[in-house]
Amino acid sequence: MIGIVFLLCGLVLAVSVFRKGSWGANRAGRRLACYLQALGIVLCAVRYGLKSTRLELFAALLGAGLLLLGAGVYNLRGARLCRAAVRGTYCGRVGAALGCSTPVFAYEVNGRAYRGQSMDVLNDRQLDVLEVGQTGEIYVNAGAPEMFVLNRKLYIGDVLLVALGVGLTLAAAWILYLL
Repeated sequence: MIGIVFLLCGLVLAVSVFRKGSWGANRAGRRLACYLQALGIVLCAVRYGLKSTRLELFAALLGAGLLLLGAGVYNLRGARLCRAAVRGTYCGRVGAALGCSTPVFAYEVNGRAYRGQSMDVLNDRQLDVLEVGQTGEIYVNAGAPEMFVLNRKLYIGDVLLVALGVGLTLAAAWILYLL
């Protein structure tokens, strides 16, 4: 029963994330939705009828692999798509949880004003150097200007997430093949 609750909470949160609800552009919200879904899948798999330990291992590896793969691809996608440099004004931070926050910037693209949360989640020490009203360069997605990042760096952690996700998904496929 608890697995179904986690799964449903994760799905509801994912729908609100992708419909730009209250968690709209917040990377932490998307990660939380993914974690709840993965936890729900694993708990449901363990609780509801997977008799074989190979099937349980398959479900756990597949859930973890897809979760890690999705998180890594999402992070790399932001760095690849957000190429247009614009000047943005720092407006504050939102979502202070576990020492991390999402910076909020106001900026203009093609004469239209935008104000939104970055795709980046930064720790509080990184954000403490920014002062409200300070301007700086941000990188915006030209096709969807509401999407932006503070820098276009490719982080090794994101590449490792993708590699680990692919590895776990392939391991799950191997387990399925052995059944």
